[in-house]
Amino acid sequence: VGFAPEIPAVISADGSMSRNVSRVVVWDVAGAVRAEMNYGNFVTALTYAPELHAVITGDGHFAQENPSGQVILWNVDSLEQHRRLSCRGPVTSVAWDSARGLILSADRAKCLRTWKAESGEMLSQLEMDSNAIPWCLAAPAYEASDFYAYALC
Repeated sequence: VGFAPEIPAVISADGSMSRNVSRVVVWDVAGAVRAEMNYGNFVTALTYAPELHAVITGDGHFAQENPSGQVILWNVDSLEQHRRLSCRGPVTSVAWDSARGLILSADRAKCLRTWKAESGEMLSQLEMDSNAIPWCLAAPAYEASDFYAYALC
């Protein structure tokens, strides 16, 4: 769930992992649907980037033989896709670094990545050596920092 205060709107995702489908919905504060989109994979993470007027989602395809995931940048009003970023495993978390214009992602392949929102270029990749999966990401709000936080599960 994400909140877009300047619209104002609430963004949510729901779905079925067994059917590998989801939907992303933008609600106004009165509870009416502003935009809705059916989604081909199971949405696993969602955040809002106010500077881009965009929703950032992470998803996953959980098939055992070929698990995969992607990060998608969407226009919050039309839900039109602006950028699609491929990950090696189902995405567990996404975060927005507003000070640097970066998208952060974590996935079940135990990989943390930073991406330029403007171009989709992957800037860095950190592969975890632990048995735990990176599950939750956080970036400082509105302040440039060389540090991000993550939790392992």
